[in-house]
Amino acid sequence: MDHQLLHIKALFEKHIRNAATRAELDELSVLLEQYSNEELEGILEPLAAATIPDPDFRQQDWETLIQSILQQEQLAPASPQRPVRLLRMTRYAAAVVLILLGTAAYFYFSREQDKAPLAAVQQDQEAAPGRNGAILTLADGKQLVLDSLQNGRIADQTGTRLTLDNGRITYDASKAQAVAYNTMTTPRGRQFRLTLPDGTGVWLNAASSITYPTVFTGKERLVQVSGEVYFEVARERAGLFKVLLDSATTVETLGSSFNIQAYRDEAAIKTTLISGSVRVLAHNNSLQLQPGQQAILPQAGPGTAISMADRPDIEQVLAWKNGLFNFNGYNLRAVMREIGRWYDLDIVYEAVPEPGEVMGEIERDLSLSQVMRLFEAMHIKYRIEHKKLIILK
Repeated sequence: MDHQLLHIKALFEKHIRNAATRAELDELSVLLEQYSNEELEGILEPLAAATIPDPDFRQQDWETLIQSILQQEQLAPASPQRPVRLLRMTRYAAAVVLILLGTAAYFYFSREQDKAPLAAVQQDQEAAPGRNGAILTLADGKQLVLDSLQNGRIADQTGTRLTLDNGRITYDASKAQAVAYNTMTTPRGRQFRLTLPDGTGVWLNAASSITYPTVFTGKERLVQVSGEVYFEVARERAGLFKVLLDSATTVETLGSSFNIQAYRDEAAIKTTLISGSVRVLAHNNSLQLQPGQQAILPQAGPGTAISMADRPDIEQVLAWKNGLFNFNGYNLRAVMREIGRWYDLDIVYEAVPEPGEVMGEIERDLSLSQVMRLFEAMHIKYRIEHKKLIILK
């Protein structure tokens, strides 16, 4: 095997282990484009057979999966310069990276029970992906819908100036006369970024909120959040930065970057540290995190203990902030919760979903119909009615 084929083999194996970087996936895509379909089949089939042997997944299932994905010419319109090639794959070679227009769109559904196919159905309805936008509630109760405002100064509260610049809010508290409290809320289908008065950067995922003062005073900087929020906390002599999640859970730091997922419909609150150091406190328990660690607190009420994951998938944790869905290892319900928040949909199940895991990463700027084509290929049956995505039997 020549040097290039050995390199392709190494990149392919890294991808299967979910260890490949975006640059490596792009490189693999470029290398594969040099070969014909027949040559690719000969190269990739033995690699995939050794990595993901799944004899129960039928040949026509693989073919349906690949063709339904690759035939969508505008699956990722942000990068039209990369052509999409339709690859005919055998059962094993279908495990190859399906890199569409620079996006890793490799999906398969690993079922634990009967693999009987289900015909997917879709009504001719469309839903746009989420976008930047939020509702800012001022101290006097006035609400500003930021989606509809132009750049420039949007409010002045007790000497604190608020400025909107290309979808981002900043505060100038240099002339603040008193403390007021604001709340930034992202509905379903929206995300937003703001800079707090101390310089801390805040990213809000869909269906999230943060309440904060227009100027920080005293020895602590206290904010309260819900949903999913990423922080880059500015170090300041004002001291400790505290994030209140509920009446009993707090995250404390002097300066660090971390992600908090605290949706009420998720089983646990997860705090993932990217850099610096944080302490998570809940129900008379505390846990100190180092970079690359994750604190997990089940949402079961008082008495639950905080546990720690030493090696969380950081790329998956930050996927939403980087404009991606990363569903690796998720079951169908977890996937649909994310889709519901981003596309502003209620998810309804007419039957209990079959057990199994979804594997894949796609851009978040796809329309709903483009995303659901992936699930059609996995024989997920559904229909859309207004603001409802109904998963069928």
